[in-house]
Amino acid sequence: MATPERAPWGLLKSLNAKRLDVDLKIKVFNIGRHASCQVKIFDTRISNVHCRISEVDQADQAANAGAPARITDLSTNGTFLNGVKIGRGESRELR
Repeated sequence: MATPERAPWGLLKSLNAKRLDVDLKIKVFNIGRHASCQVKIFDTRISNVHCRISEVDQADQAANAGAPARITDLSTNGTFLNGVKIGRGESRELR
């Protein structure tokens, strides 16, 4: 018997009309050029594993100001959130 598919906990909305939006259904999404990444972007400005989007457990949301997710910069080129550079190894809450 197949396991029922999990409902998305979030949506990665593309600002590029050539790219599709991505339903976030698993707890951790890696974004980058590497084949192991769940979201692949083939662009030389993107690191092999550029950033990670993680679902925050409900029990931990209170400690994270109620934010349901976080983004972590893993890149050498920089990851920006709302026009502000996050910083390699640093995380920010997503709402």
